[in-house]
Amino acid sequence: MRKVFTILFFISLATGYSQSITPTVIASAGDHFSSATAQISWTLGETVIETVGSASAILTQGFHQSDLNANSVEEQSQQFSWSAFPNPTTGMVKLSSTQTYSLLECQLFTIDGKQIYSTGYNIASSFQIDMNSYPSGIYLLEIRNNEFKQHFTLIKQ
Repeated sequence: MRKVFTILFFISLATGYSQSITPTVIASAGDHFSSATAQISWTLGETVIETVGSASAILTQGFHQSDLNANSVEEQSQQFSWSAFPNPTTGMVKLSSTQTYSLLECQLFTIDGKQIYSTGYNIASSFQIDMNSYPSGIYLLEIRNNEFKQHFTLIKQ
């Protein structure tokens, strides 16, 4: 009888207590926010790293990574096609397209994201940006309308 109780005791210990491991992160700062339609997680000071997984496990390199599954990727339409030249430039940059577009917005940003130029056009197939007053460096240009957008990296010498 004592043997039966000893066996039952060990079986109850083995099935009654099990370890549960949840993903945790040790970082100087971070948080997780979620709603019915979206979620965002962030931590401070980590780099982009790879995640490897199977149906039963996810292996990361010890860093916080969300569970993100991409269902589809939408390709940018080739109908919105602009060219910027000369690039690199010393002053004027000409932007042109083979088609005419309406309600265009053009924005120029410094490499750190500060907007330094913005203009709009009701109808245009080409226009120029005067970069003579800007110092040498790398700039980001965005051209967009209600349907499309295109980005350029401009180099001012």
